[in-house]
Amino acid sequence: MIYLEFAMRRLGWLGRLGWLVVALACCLAWCPKSVCQEPQSVEWALDDQSMVVGWINPSTADFESLQLLATNLGMGDESNEPLAEAKSTIESLRAASATRIYFVADFSAIMGQPPLVLITAKDPAAVMKVFQPMVPSQSALEIKAQGSMVMIGPKQRIDRLQGGKRSTPNAKLSEVLVEASSDHGLVVAIPSVPREMLSTVLETNPNKSEGQFAASLVRGLESGRFTLNEKEKRFELKLGFINPETAEYVGKAAGDLIASDAKIPQQLRPTVLESTLTWRVVGIDNLNQLLKSIPWIREARDEAKAMQGMNNLKQVALAFHNFESAYQTFVPQTLTSKDGKKLLSWRVMILPFIEQLELYNQFHLDEPWDSEHNIKLVDRIPKIYESAGAGKGKTTIQTLLTPQSVFGRQGKPVQFRDITDGTSNTIWLVEVDPADSVVWTKPEDYVAGTEEAYTRLFANRKQVPFGFVDGSVRRFDSKLTYEVFKQLLSINGGEVVQLPYIALP
Repeated sequence: MIYLEFAMRRLGWLGRLGWLVVALACCLAWCPKSVCQEPQSVEWALDDQSMVVGWINPSTADFESLQLLATNLGMGDESNEPLAEAKSTIESLRAASATRIYFVADFSAIMGQPPLVLITAKDPAAVMKVFQPMVPSQSALEIKAQGSMVMIGPKQRIDRLQGGKRSTPNAKLSEVLVEASSDHGLVVAIPSVPREMLSTVLETNPNKSEGQFAASLVRGLESGRFTLNEKEKRFELKLGFINPETAEYVGKAAGDLIASDAKIPQQLRPTVLESTLTWRVVGIDNLNQLLKSIPWIREARDEAKAMQGMNNLKQVALAFHNFESAYQTFVPQTLTSKDGKKLLSWRVMILPFIEQLELYNQFHLDEPWDSEHNIKLVDRIPKIYESAGAGKGKTTIQTLLTPQSVFGRQGKPVQFRDITDGTSNTIWLVEVDPADSVVWTKPEDYVAGTEEAYTRLFANRKQVPFGFVDGSVRRFDSKLTYEVFKQLLSINGGEVVQLPYIALP
């Protein structure tokens, strides 16, 4: 997911440490009833290098609740592909009567190697059918069934398990595992040698303060436990440290993370008692409120929205190019009648090029957008045009109109040969502020010929995405002056444009 990609990039090596927890948390779902697990039953698969154990009950997973939380956080929507794939896999496991999914990982899993996955099921043969296509025949992974258990993981690890060869398990991990009775959960206990190795790696983070904090956290961490109790919808994170000073240090850092949000009640904040930090949250609404208060989650949510908007602009630009290939001219800004009356937007005209031919065929192209027939199609706005905060049937994706721009010029539609300033130096698309959104079928776009209109683009945003004729999308901040903006809009002004810093090409 875009959100997770940004979060991991934002946190650097600290993100890698948290990735295993995040990935497992994304698999956890809310159930209609509480069915407590027995995670300690997986202890036979642990050895002295094991440092993480997680467990999930697939038979009661409720993805609707998980989807709701993700949507509220701006992490995805109903079309989110990773979540859809996870849901499909869980449903297949339900059909195979799978009762538990366990994850067992050591230090190599944090560095990107796959963990050991153990699945208990009444029909292990059916589980094998679900996962065998996912395990390439020439890979280092292996999938085997043993009794009611299906094992997926590195071949050597599975061979050791089947041969009954294992070293003495990590004692602290076993201890925490026995204590962690819950519906779903994750426990961590890092042995001393990998703990020091991981701390050293974390210190290489380019962001020195983040690296030092992460390294201090790992060096001082004795054990960690995340559990989810279904009946009460209670989420609990419990971290045990080697001394009270480290616990106090981490507790203050965690508290500072949400300190700027005065609306967060005291009971949703972490507490420290001697060498233990505990963070309990009861209820989905409280969890949603807490996560929204964390600064880097807010940043990631905003970044995900921005990146989605940029992706939509790229898809529109591709449709423009495909339209030009089909008709040897750019799509007109508006479809007009014989007497010059504006009827429908270019957004309707390119529907066949964004996989919306069926919707395109529903329009009466000889009638205006608000005719008795066409007005009924406004609510069927394609997802590519949807914009947060724009209102039902409205979009922020618009062309830029000036007498010198691609879509603002009078006469016949522009062709590539007319753009003598260069396609990489000419803007034709923008994502405007929601306050300037328009009905997607209406032949209306952003009139950009004044400095006031230019300033309004940046009124509520630090950066604005613009689509260039060559198909690229770039974000600019207010360092993009009005004079340069006018030069970028002109298709044949002959100016030598000096572009400012580009945030994300």
